[in-house]
Amino acid sequence: MKQILYIDWIGKIYYTEGTFIQEAEKQGVSRRFPAFQGKSIKWGDRIYVAIKDESSNACKLFGYYTVDKIFVSKEDLPKIPLDRIEYINEFFTPEEISRECGDYSVVMEITVDLPIESIVGQGIGFFMVGGKFTKLEEPKFIPLLKQSRSMRRIIADLDQKVILEFENRTDETTIVEEPDKKIICIVDNYKRK
Repeated sequence: MKQILYIDWIGKIYYTEGTFIQEAEKQGVSRRFPAFQGKSIKWGDRIYVAIKDESSNACKLFGYYTVDKIFVSKEDLPKIPLDRIEYINEFFTPEEISRECGDYSVVMEITVDLPIESIVGQGIGFFMVGGKFTKLEEPKFIPLLKQSRSMRRIIADLDQKVILEFENRTDETTIVEEPDKKIICIVDNYKRK
């Protein structure tokens, strides 16, 4: 079946497949991307996580996360449109997040009814997406892609194990699982390892 896939490479500098799964099942996933990529991401998009499978020299998709959170810096808080905020939860004690690839503090969560592109389109400098991790029962393999620190967007047929083309966003064919809540996490003290 032909479908659009977002691919997020998991860097071997920080993780093995096992350590990534262990951390993601415990804490969910949060991944920093260039802010311009936020203009194409939608709430509920499924982002597959991938590593290079050395034995087959292929791209191994072993799980995915569904976007239900975005993360922006405390300095960018004034850029968020206030008219569509549903709920604000400000933490008296910041929630400290420690991952193999970096650390940060969440100082506030804002529930919104806004498309992601309208948030990052306000000149947001720092941008991460996040969501609940789901491990695939059977990994999927596709031809090896060039690794990238940013997200890759492709059209593929997972049954046939082929990449059909690289694509700009067309909403008709993406997998979307509408989240119950759309949350903006306000981040302070981000430190990449």
